[in-house]
Parts: sequence; structure tokens; C-alpha cells
Amino acid sequence: MIGIKEKVHLIRGLANENGITAYDIGKNTEISLTSARNVLEDDNITPRIKTLHIILEYLENTIVGVQKSTELKPTHTKGFIALVGHRADFNGLSIEEKLNKLHEESLLHSKQLEVISKTLNLLKLNQETIIEISKKEGN
Repeated sequence: MIGIKEKVHLIRGLANENGITAYDIGKNTEISLTSARNVLEDDNITPRIKTLHIILEYLENTIVGVQKSTELKPTHTKGFIALVGHRADFNGLSIEEKLNKLHEESLLHSKQLEVISKTLNLLKLNQETIIEISKKEGN
């Protein structure tokens, strides 16, 4: 499950990438301007989960352009499909479930990258060993 700090980091990144300010969040949600500013700027906060979910839903609606729904339109899911795998498994989930699914997939991809990296290192070592043996036999 994605923790509070990760959600705050995600909110800050999405807001920054899309030019969404604390004022926008405060004006268009039930979250106060001060709370929105704290989430976006203060590293020493511990916001309520409900506050984060409201902001995440607002960001999703604003960025994707869907009102009163957490379902992604097929035209907006290309990046998510690449990460999650199947749109059918992703649409219809709550924001919390989507975040958890993305987090699980990112952990899986990290493990896969780690295995690939170790394999490449072994191949490199094997190649270096073969080159050394070839040089010794050639001399």
C-alpha cells in the first residue's frame, strides 16, 4: 500500500507537472487553501488520508478531464496501460486501488530490472573471463 509520504510526493509531482496550484485546489475542492498549500509545500506535515484522496481525485479530474468519476477514458490510459498491463484491470477502481496497483506494478518492474541487471553483470564477467583466457592462450 502506498504511504502518506508517497501520496504527497505524487500529488506534488502531478500538481507541478500540470501547473496546478494550492489556490486551484482550495478553490475547486472542499480542502482549504492553507491545507492545500501545506500538502504542496510543507515537508513537516502529516495530512489526513481523506485530504490526500480529495486532492488526488481533483488532480485526476483536472488532468484527465473526467468529472465525478475515477474511471479513465481509453484515450487517457496509454501510459497507465503500459505500467499496469490491462486497462480492464484498471478502470473502475478507486483512486486508492489505482495507486496501490501502480505501486505493486512498479515494485514488480523494479524486481525485474534488478534480475536483468544481475544477468547483464554476469554476462559481462563471463565475457571478460573469456577475453582473458583467449589472451592467455594467444600469448
